[in-house]
Amino acid sequence: MKDLKSLCEVSKIFNIYATSLLYETVNIEINKCSPDLACFPKCLSPGGSPSGPLVFTKNLHFNSYYNTDGFCAHDRGIARQPNGETLSAFENLKPYLLDVIRGLKPNTIRSFSWNLMSCVPREILGPEGYISLRQPQLQALSLITCNACAQNSDHKYTLYLHKLQHLRSLSWKAMSAIEEFDELKGALKANLDNLESLELQVFDWGWGRPGLGVRPFFVSFMNDVVVSQGPTRALTALRSLALTRVCLEPTPDVVPGSGPTGCRGLIQALNISNLSSLKLTHCLNTNGLLDAVTNSGAHLSLTSLELVVNENSRPGLTKFLRGFHGLTELYLLFFHRLDLPDGDYKLWEAIATHNSTLRRLIYHHRGMNPDVISQKFGAYFDALGNLENDAAAFKYMTKNLSLHCIGLSLDEFALGVCFYIFLAPSIV
Repeated sequence: MKDLKSLCEVSKIFNIYATSLLYETVNIEINKCSPDLACFPKCLSPGGSPSGPLVFTKNLHFNSYYNTDGFCAHDRGIARQPNGETLSAFENLKPYLLDVIRGLKPNTIRSFSWNLMSCVPREILGPEGYISLRQPQLQALSLITCNACAQNSDHKYTLYLHKLQHLRSLSWKAMSAIEEFDELKGALKANLDNLESLELQVFDWGWGRPGLGVRPFFVSFMNDVVVSQGPTRALTALRSLALTRVCLEPTPDVVPGSGPTGCRGLIQALNISNLSSLKLTHCLNTNGLLDAVTNSGAHLSLTSLELVVNENSRPGLTKFLRGFHGLTELYLLFFHRLDLPDGDYKLWEAIATHNSTLRRLIYHHRGMNPDVISQKFGAYFDALGNLENDAAAFKYMTKNLSLHCIGLSLDEFALGVCFYIFLAPSIV
């Protein structure tokens, strides 16, 4: 019995080592539609003070099923409490989430995510928030917020990101309130020299901001971030940039002597020449930014490029791709009407200039049915603009590029044609 007991025991040193590895990263998944205590991991045993396995945690992530319906989790599952007050299911769960955060060891968290499509409680990232004050060495922050919240009409959940001065990665999706842009400005100013990755997604913003005109907001915003820190300042460490639904239209220099404005100022502020990855999704004036980069003569270091644009951006993209070399990944999605004229081979020839390095190419079209008498009028779907022309273009592509991966938007017939071309290169 003594030997059996000994076999069942675990070394304290081994237990500590295993626990530190097991709890180094903690992911808590929450159902946004009906958050409740049933989904809470009981093994964490939140106690509200640094103790237990959470003292080993370096990466903490709260995630939910991403939903862009515009409703904050605060407004879901409203129920009347025994004392007569009404409280959402999310508010019922919040104390347990806060206990988990308070159970972390101070100054140990390197990565934190609040991807719940909800307001962030003041106790976490507010003026006296636990992450803001007790985790100043945080290096990666990911947020999916929602300010369209009935319980946050007075913006009591305003964030204080400027206190985090060691960020290397910042991702903020579903930004919508003016206060959020103001705090983003503070965060960027505090991390000009160390931010390596920036991802921004605007939600229901309407391309502009009151007081700065209907559209040219982001360009003025970035110009203000950089110029306020000095005439030659920029996000010097930035290597990866991803923007979704952000307006890139130029704006006039409203303050004399404030430095470069318009796309030229944006190129300087974002340190475009040092980027290795660029992703622009449904960004107004993408073509203008690409033209400005090309005309600036900047030496680009891009290895990955992803664009979701309309067909009007094709000429600017063609010129842009010819202006540098070294892409290893290229992802393109064009939106267009099926009755538009067919494009030429200039874009494919521009892509082929990266033949020595390009290994992954995704090329998709989203077509709109223009037939007014069709039941599918106005419907968007994956399609090639013209099978004969695109099939010939793919033959050109396979002949001039050494790809390891290719992604195409083809129906069954078109896919068969392309396979036929691959197998019989002398045809077409």
